[in-house]
Amino acid sequence: MSSRSVLDRAGAVEGQPFILAADGTYDLNLNRFLRELDSWGVTAKNSIDGYSRDVMLFCRFLHESHGGNSIWECDGEDLRAYKRVRLWSGPDSVSVGTWNRGIAALDKWVAWSTYEGLLDRVPFRYVDKTVMTPEGPRTMTVNSEYVEEPEDEPARFVSFEDYLLWRDVGLRGELPEGGRDRSWRGRNGERNAMFADVVVHTGMRLGEASSLLVPEIPPLVLGRRVTGDVPPAPVSSDTEPRSFASEVGSGGVRQPRRGEGSASTAPSRSATAKRSRACRRSAAAC
Repeated sequence: MSSRSVLDRAGAVEGQPFILAADGTYDLNLNRFLRELDSWGVTAKNSIDGYSRDVMLFCRFLHESHGGNSIWECDGEDLRAYKRVRLWSGPDSVSVGTWNRGIAALDKWVAWSTYEGLLDRVPFRYVDKTVMTPEGPRTMTVNSEYVEEPEDEPARFVSFEDYLLWRDVGLRGELPEGGRDRSWRGRNGERNAMFADVVVHTGMRLGEASSLLVPEIPPLVLGRRVTGDVPPAPVSSDTEPRSFASEVGSGGVRQPRRGEGSASTAPSRSATAKRSRACRRSAAAC
């Protein structure tokens, strides 16, 4: 039997993450958990990759810092020690959001392992907590090492004028004042600018836009506003479509030019120069 047949029988797909122990051994049950994440509500590829990485990091911590224990031998004290290292280790610490995602991954492992009869006891402590939902107060059971996230700062938006500057200078290779920048060494500027416009005008994620198919694009009628829905794609965790609208010009979906906004929104020459330098730096970094 070929190795491909073995993987197919195990349900392993292309790109499926897996975990090896420090000595190179393959934990059958732990990797079966990763393969079955999609049937436990974790369907997006990025989420599966993130959960797999979080579980792997906890396994690595147990091996290196707690006597070589496996994840099947862990307890609440191991998780508290991991929290001290992961969340409060100075410059190498992670954000609260990253920590809580790791907790969600371990909670999912506990739920799966308990269901499969692989754990004699629940290794972590859980507490009841009252949270506000659209339907009112609700009591939920959460991991005791879950951390309340601080309130998010108000979202800061890039003005459309600044976006056009970034697109034309950073992606198209134009000068801030217009015209071709002879020192620009990028490629496929028009394609990249069109891709950026599609993302900005529709609100699609990068993975959704890059997997968009021609039949999914609504008919383009010259001089008319195009509206449509972005269907929930396999690369996204969304289950509902999102609406979009854009204007069609003679060259297809209209790409607005800088300076088309009102005078009050147009940046000054000095501000434009500063932003163009930032655009060139960001483009070079990519």
